[in-house]
Amino acid sequence: MPRFSMSGIVQQVARADWLRPFLTGFFIDGVEVTQVIQYRHAAEHLTDSDDHRPDNSIQLVADKTAYVRVFVHGVFNDVPNVRASVTVQKMRYGVWVDAGSLVQQMPGSVTALADPDYATERGSLANSLNFVIPAAQMRGTFRLKVSAVSGRQVAEYTQVVNASLLQTLKVRMIPVHYSGDDIAGNHVDLPAPSLADLQSTVRRTLDWYPVSKTPELSVAGQMNWFVPLTGGIVKGKCPDVWNSLLAWLYLVKMADGNKPGWLYYGMLPSAIPRDGTGGCGGGGAGLGAGPVGSQEAMGHEFGHVLDFRHAPCGLTNDPKVDLNYPAYEPYDSETSKMASIGEYGFDLAGPTIISPAVGRDFMSYCNPRWPSLYQYQRMLQHSALNPTWIPGPGDMRPPNVELDLDGPIPHYIPDPPPPWVVDLQSPVLTLMVFGRLVDGQIEVEHVLTLETTVAALGSSLPGTRLDLIDDVGRIVATAPVQVVETAACGDGQGGCGGCSGGCGDPASSGVICAVIPEPPRGSTLRIVRDEEETWIREPAGAPPRVEGLQGAVEGDWVRLTWQEEVYAEKVLRLLRWSADEGETWQVLAGALDAGEATVPVAPLQAGSALVQVIISDGFDTAVSEWTRLDVPRRPPEASILAPASGATVRAGSLVRLWALATDCFGRPLADEQLHWELDGQRVGTGSEVFADLMDFEGDHRAVLVADDGNGRVEVVSDFWASGDGRVPHRRR
Repeated sequence: MPRFSMSGIVQQVARADWLRPFLTGFFIDGVEVTQVIQYRHAAEHLTDSDDHRPDNSIQLVADKTAYVRVFVHGVFNDVPNVRASVTVQKMRYGVWVDAGSLVQQMPGSVTALADPDYATERGSLANSLNFVIPAAQMRGTFRLKVSAVSGRQVAEYTQVVNASLLQTLKVRMIPVHYSGDDIAGNHVDLPAPSLADLQSTVRRTLDWYPVSKTPELSVAGQMNWFVPLTGGIVKGKCPDVWNSLLAWLYLVKMADGNKPGWLYYGMLPSAIPRDGTGGCGGGGAGLGAGPVGSQEAMGHEFGHVLDFRHAPCGLTNDPKVDLNYPAYEPYDSETSKMASIGEYGFDLAGPTIISPAVGRDFMSYCNPRWPSLYQYQRMLQHSALNPTWIPGPGDMRPPNVELDLDGPIPHYIPDPPPPWVVDLQSPVLTLMVFGRLVDGQIEVEHVLTLETTVAALGSSLPGTRLDLIDDVGRIVATAPVQVVETAACGDGQGGCGGCSGGCGDPASSGVICAVIPEPPRGSTLRIVRDEEETWIREPAGAPPRVEGLQGAVEGDWVRLTWQEEVYAEKVLRLLRWSADEGETWQVLAGALDAGEATVPVAPLQAGSALVQVIISDGFDTAVSEWTRLDVPRRPPEASILAPASGATVRAGSLVRLWALATDCFGRPLADEQLHWELDGQRVGTGSEVFADLMDFEGDHRAVLVADDGNGRVEVVSDFWASGDGRVPHRRR
């Protein structure tokens, strides 16, 4: 009679992959790949089935760093000292091939618990095996091959990653130079913020939004301001003086050409005198304003630019609250929504996990703020974030397969286009009226006629229109008067606080504007409200004239002089410049005095630049002959985004060194032009580097050296490392 060997049976059964976990003692329960927020085992913590989605179903984006969490569980008992490795695989001729490996973050090993508590495991990085995918590797479709081991026991898992969606944040800063009284009545002069100030302030927006780690940042030209930003926030609305500032900023934005795809932001000196308002902006109008360093205010205001309403937390009687915001139960309820983020968020800065039990959507006024499932998914493929689909690698399919199925399906566009196709993004001569709404009354502040890209800036003010009338009394053009309902951010924790977005009567304050594209010749402008004439302006006796423009670059400044003749009481003076011999123009400065101007050279690209003066009385616009400036090359501008100076990071893990740097031509510096030192040791090159901390806990110093051949700049960040990432930082 044959004898049966138990060891032989075990060896045969072990060949069945589905039984392997039961024999090895532990298994990989899943791999989470997250950039900001991600689904994982939604049914285990979200009680409403309508909120359930498959694991890793949040679309990942290209060129944004991702974090990989590997979860291991014991079968019947806890299994200690489980380690893992992750291999990146890419498709080549229809076959997955190894293309490198990921470096492990803390911890180096975990215990695979047989019955872990969901919230405990998910809420702590100490309970998963963690890896980072640098932004440079997040492109197209690839696969992660995970291998976990404890002693002689092995478990494997594969996870496909799709990072084919590329979105880019494009911000044009309008720097504000302040010369006026402070709160105590003493005169102060505060220089306009620099591009490096914009680089450091945009950090939180880059963390929150599904966009590339490298934004496009540029300067739209300086604006001068002369009065303190005083006045309290009443029912969440911007004070009237802030609305006057925003009216100027909207005018500069339009004079800059209202460039499609760009979000505009008025950047104020951090010390500008103000009462308690930390920032202001208008929903859907493409512009916000705030001081240097107010990172969360910028992220929130850009949310309004994306036309997001407020999330229901920390607001009182706000008509702008988003009624569609879901209740993520059990963290919220339909009768008491507190803007839970719904899933576990991930902040790479610590790195830190944000639990949905405490995390609140960044469009609310509760803390801590983080993008929710709802808001984050609305930002994916949002037109304001310039979405494009990048194809997979050219060798992803066999050579005889030439059709690219990774990108969007192209459609035929005739060239030239038929006459009925209108390019809505081409600049046209436009008559623009800007002002503010104060206690429901219209106050017109600026009238300008100039070529720009026309776009709606707000919602129509009921019963109100702008008429252009010819010399025989006929209405030859009309346009609705629009109101941008501005929302204020207070100076509370995180930069915002209280009700916002027009609590109470939504049509009592804000910025007003009206535009007439390609206006016919007229002799009178008037605003009619409820069929009553509330404002009128007629042309001056003669159009303005400007001549004799001369200019020179003197160090960090451009000094210009000209002669002018004006015949109207209120005229607008602007400077604009061109880097392409007059093909396109952009603003250099606004709110100028007569006959002369001294403005920073920083907005100008190095090389040859043409500069013009524009003077407008509303009906007529005089444009000077250009003068040519030779702008010298200068060092790059750079900022360390992570670790921020004074920040606390987690010891025992790789530290993320992340920077933005731009040369004097407005281009991001190449990786080989950026060099990092950590605690005096060279650790790598590039805009993003992951480096080992030399010491476990204590003070550390990161130094970025940016050198593009035109100059060298060194930026320093002092930070603190602790075992849990939460110990208060210390300074050197």
